[in-house]
Amino acid sequence: MNKTTGTVTTGALDNVVSSGQTVAINGTCGDTLGFLVDSSYDPAGGTATIHYSDGTTQQFTLSGQYWFGGTR
Repeated sequence: MNKTTGTVTTGALDNVVSSGQTVAINGTCGDTLGFLVDSSYDPAGGTATIHYSDGTTQQFTLSGQYWFGGTR
């Protein structure tokens, strides 16, 4: 997967902490949705739902490992 990032200035809000909120993504093309997942103290993860503009939905599970010490 290729990742393109925009220019972000120091101190700008450029991340999302998931807590049940909706994150709107505007776009007209693409076939892959990617996430960078990181965890500082324990494994992180959960379930999420993608809501497409045609009214359909797709659930998925997202997980990330504890990065500092491998297994804990």
